[in-house]
Amino acid sequence: MPAALDLSLPSQASEAQLAAALTLMLGGSDSRLGGARADDAATQDGWRIGRIGFADASAPALSVENGGGAPSIRIGGEDPVASARLFRSRWNSIAASSSLATARRGSADGERETLTIADLGADSSAQSIADRGQWNVAIPATAIPAGKRITGLTLDVAVAEDGGEARPVIAVLFNGVLLASAEAEEDGRTQIAVDLPEGLANTLNNLEVSVMRQAAGGDCKYVPQGYPAQLLPSSRIELGEAGSPQDFSDLPSVLNGGFTVVMPDAASLGPVAALLNPLASGEGPVGVSFDGMPANGAVVYVGADAPAGSEPKVRFTQGAIEISGENGETILDRDAIDALTTVQLLEQNGRSVLWIRPGSDFATLGSSASPPALGYGNVAFLAGDQVDFAFHDERERLIDIRYPEENTISKFLQRYRLWLIGLGWLLVTLGFVYLLRRVIASNKSKD
Repeated sequence: MPAALDLSLPSQASEAQLAAALTLMLGGSDSRLGGARADDAATQDGWRIGRIGFADASAPALSVENGGGAPSIRIGGEDPVASARLFRSRWNSIAASSSLATARRGSADGERETLTIADLGADSSAQSIADRGQWNVAIPATAIPAGKRITGLTLDVAVAEDGGEARPVIAVLFNGVLLASAEAEEDGRTQIAVDLPEGLANTLNNLEVSVMRQAAGGDCKYVPQGYPAQLLPSSRIELGEAGSPQDFSDLPSVLNGGFTVVMPDAASLGPVAALLNPLASGEGPVGVSFDGMPANGAVVYVGADAPAGSEPKVRFTQGAIEISGENGETILDRDAIDALTTVQLLEQNGRSVLWIRPGSDFATLGSSASPPALGYGNVAFLAGDQVDFAFHDERERLIDIRYPEENTISKFLQRYRLWLIGLGWLLVTLGFVYLLRRVIASNKSKD
């Protein structure tokens, strides 16, 4: 079945059907609601897009139909989410395999301490290298098991001898930052272990491993000979326990274990799925609710007002809002903030809540060809499918969130602090002069 999927929901889709559709639209998948693609590849030759529809509870859990000259899948039954999770789960290899022996094997995700590059499906094939060769491994945060984070890398690189005096050099970069470099071992296999600096991992990560040889000099009569080298599939990502999320890029450690989307209506599904696509794998249980907040578990909340019991960083109950930077320069004024979609990472009774406050163009996210991947910060403002501004309220001291219409004592003191400081010095000076005159007058009277 093609990797790209078009999902067709009934006009009165149930919460379970919406949750099943959302499950299929997560984890970096190319799945859209029907009609949301800007370019309909179905009109081209070949089977480019798979079709998945939803039937009522009386229909089979999974069935195959022939529609438009290509097969399509219909999901029914009382628990459509379970069928959708089969497509998202790593255990779908068992369903597609003729025997259990050929299916992917591994420990449960919650117990894993490492993740090999073979698990990520990276191309680690051998290369013939005369001067420089490299391997790039994409590491999306959705591939990291729930409750885990990347703590380090252990890389195995095999480099053949080339007979030169200078040994080949292996370099390791993560998200463009050089972590380590070393000369290749003489036995042909080199292992490089590095710890990942705090804050370097993001929502979408890239590991680059390169091998550089010093080409032999000559009179250019002969093409330099290449010698084989390979990033071995045993290379692995070291995992550790994840704490509470501080940035958007930390959310996959929570959302990969399951969450509930609380939204006002079915129209919000497409935009919400576009935002959550790089933040959740869909392998954990996913729910949708129109009624209210669930009692337990992580929540993605869509609404104009913050969920009860939370402390938003940017408050929309204090009137107009302005965000300024260094020297009081305005970054976002009140009109821009009102039109933008605001996303905030909150905490409610010890659980993580992602609050999405839709802006005027929130609906365009559902049909965007390149929706944003939220990473740094715990507050973000979106203009359509672009991140207009993002920041972390605790780490960035120069960012000032102002409420011009709010009249409080602290705001009065902040606005007139320079005048108050001057008045204070004046009063101290007058008091000192008065006291000095009293002392001088007292001494004269004694004389």
